[in-house]
Amino acid sequence: FHDNTLLPHLVNQQDVDYALAVEMTKRFYADPLCSSFMRLPGLKVEHEYYRKNVFGFWGKCKADGAHKPMNAVLELKGLNVENQKAFDEAIDRFDYDQGAAWYSECSHLHRILIAAVSKKNTSMLFKKLIVHGDPIYQHGVEKVMRAKRLINEFVGDLKVEDVLRD
Repeated sequence: FHDNTLLPHLVNQQDVDYALAVEMTKRFYADPLCSSFMRLPGLKVEHEYYRKNVFGFWGKCKADGAHKPMNAVLELKGLNVENQKAFDEAIDRFDYDQGAAWYSECSHLHRILIAAVSKKNTSMLFKKLIVHGDPIYQHGVEKVMRAKRLINEFVGDLKVEDVLRD
């Protein structure tokens, strides 16, 4: 689904999941918001961002779609969910909230749109807009900080400057 939607020229049509990916892509583009986002002039697909200090770490992320004038990142997902509640739970379970915080801080873009098409029922599309500072974003930051504490327990109080100096 991901490659079929963003990089169709790289897709192997002989792949066992190709037909599913095509149906998921059709559903994604049938949505007015998703379709409009993908047609924005200046949209960067699979764009990488690098930052020196993201939550105290060297930061790197690759946005499925990024549009600076809209201050937005698009993150595509193919999930085995069939309702909004299951999608919302997947955001927490698969740490997409943590990813949204990371994308926001790395890219300096403050709207993260997660769009997911159900693998079980390709007619179903779920969307969640996470805005810098909102409760889902804050929950993601808490996960990042929890991971940072664990890393610091393991390697000590490592600073970005120490890593970059070597």
